[in-house]
Amino acid sequence: MTSFRPKLDDAWNYLRPIAGREQYMRFIPCYPDIYELVILDGLPSKVVSNSDDPPKSFHTSDTWTPHPSIPNAWKHLGRIDDRITLVTGEKCLPIPFEHFVRGNDLVQECWMFGIGRTIPGMMIVPSEQTAPLRQEEIFDKIWSSIESANAVVESFSQISKQMVEILPMGTEYPCTDKGTMIRAKTYKDFASQIDLVYDRFEKGLAGIEVHRVVLDVQGLQNYLIGAFRRVGVAEVGTDTDLFAAGVDSLQAISVWGMIKHEVDLGSGELRQNVVFEYPSIRSLAGHLYALRVGEGSHTEDEMAIMADLIEKYSHFPTHKPCNTIAERECVVRVFVLSCPCLKLMRL
Repeated sequence: MTSFRPKLDDAWNYLRPIAGREQYMRFIPCYPDIYELVILDGLPSKVVSNSDDPPKSFHTSDTWTPHPSIPNAWKHLGRIDDRITLVTGEKCLPIPFEHFVRGNDLVQECWMFGIGRTIPGMMIVPSEQTAPLRQEEIFDKIWSSIESANAVVESFSQISKQMVEILPMGTEYPCTDKGTMIRAKTYKDFASQIDLVYDRFEKGLAGIEVHRVVLDVQGLQNYLIGAFRRVGVAEVGTDTDLFAAGVDSLQAISVWGMIKHEVDLGSGELRQNVVFEYPSIRSLAGHLYALRVGEGSHTEDEMAIMADLIEKYSHFPTHKPCNTIAERECVVRVFVLSCPCLKLMRL
């Protein structure tokens, strides 16, 4: 592709296929308005292939978005294999999310972060159009774009309001000559600010006095039911399995943050995976009360749980062996045909 363009075409950050090469290029949609460039067989400079779909093609893993009005002009977004792996092992795809948010005129640049963390976050550099606006107004006008992105990604990739950081207008960040953000270097340069975002989420806003409520077990149960309603889980009973009711990892970590900021736990330490460890309102309320009064809450021994599972799933029906030569021969033939090495030996 080339950046050469007609004199009146000022879309400098969009590339066009080189003349005579377009027939070997195919843009395959992978997300809304995002495409992967695939090189077809026959291009003289293609010396390897990594896919048979189409045959002998090369999937570049480069993502592009088309110009809204100029035909066959494409802007490079990044790599499709750029991923943010959370501490849970779940993998967030930042490119489609960031692309949604960049569509807002008030956003100059944005990037997701969260490698090795429990939930992802986002930093946003506002555009010059935000000059007359206050920080709160900027956030309110950009939040709708984040909500749109949240609606099309997995629950663990969704970003909560507490995890959005609006940087000062004009903030410099590592980028290429074409203006594309350099992800790895950006994470390194903004590491301290990313840490502050997580500290703010986990400990509350510094300098603001928070009145934490002191509740008994019944009060904690009522509080937790309300907390899950606040994150979008409407129907939760005292003994409902929270995850069977549809609670996802983002909602679980959001409720954890509410508890830390709003409930008096005494000197007890609230672990981030507490909702996963106590997946019902009754058990979670009992644990929170035990933390405040300094009692040890009862948790079922992991070894006992595993022993029960082994006992439950260790009963198998009696195996009926093959009785005839024909049945045994059929099994052997299936095995030979499914094993390439034996198939070659047979040939």
